[in-house]
Amino acid sequence: MSGIRSILQRRTGRDFRAWNAFIDKQVGGALARGSLWSLFVVSGLSIFREGAETAIFYVGMSPSIDPMQMLLGIAAVLLGILALLMIKYSVKLPLRPFFLTSSAFIYLLVFRFIGESIHSLQVATWVPAHSISRSISVNVLGIYPTLETVIPQAALLVYLLIRYRSVFIIGAPREGTAKTSLK
Repeated sequence: MSGIRSILQRRTGRDFRAWNAFIDKQVGGALARGSLWSLFVVSGLSIFREGAETAIFYVGMSPSIDPMQMLLGIAAVLLGILALLMIKYSVKLPLRPFFLTSSAFIYLLVFRFIGESIHSLQVATWVPAHSISRSISVNVLGIYPTLETVIPQAALLVYLLIRYRSVFIIGAPREGTAKTSLK
């Protein structure tokens, strides 16, 4: 966000420190008066401004986003909306499948982020790249044919398989589920 701010500052000539000073002054005034509504409005205005900056950033960036990545982002937003609806309206969803699906999605993102991050460091020549012969590259999953990307991703998969085996197959007790006697 600081990059966007500096670009906007250069183009418009506005000083964003003035915005921060304005918000600080309004919050101080609301706290001095003891007015929760004023504090609520100032907080909402500040959050709205940050959201608008983010939206403008994404709209400008959207032509260069891969359609599959755009769909994954939309899916994440829909999951967030579903979570808010669950909280607000106490919708009775099966929580275990919901959180298992969410956890799987998070681990998929971790898997992808590992590959993408290391690949970016390799492109920047900060990390060496040792190619693997006769292997494929799956950009959507962050799989690249180098040892530096495949080894950490394989380690994550081994960890997940061990956790899956210990929790679902063997039935290892989870935290907070130990039985206690009241004698």
